[in-house]
Amino acid sequence: MAILVMIGFLISFGIRSNIGIAIVRMTKGKDGKKGEIDWDRDTIGNVESAFFYGYMVTQIPGGLIASKYPASKLFGAAIALSAILNAFFPITSKANSQITIFVRILQGLAE
Repeated sequence: MAILVMIGFLISFGIRSNIGIAIVRMTKGKDGKKGEIDWDRDTIGNVESAFFYGYMVTQIPGGLIASKYPASKLFGAAIALSAILNAFFPITSKANSQITIFVRILQGLAE
């Protein structure tokens, strides 16, 4: 069980941090090369921090829910939902930054 939890936390941390790495390649850099997405620094900051807005809100409710349901099932469901939402990132980032921010908030709520 401990190994599965470790793998779950690795996935969770990867999902949490991969956007910061991907945005560097997806957006226009300081060297002037144009990326796929034309976001300014404020939008990039909002997308990167949106996860933590949702994450912050669910800490206490998550503890209460975990006292009523098996923590292992909740943990697995949270990782699965966050991974599914992470798959939508390329689609939403090309569509609209506001939708991307909303998906990142949902990821934070899931975890």
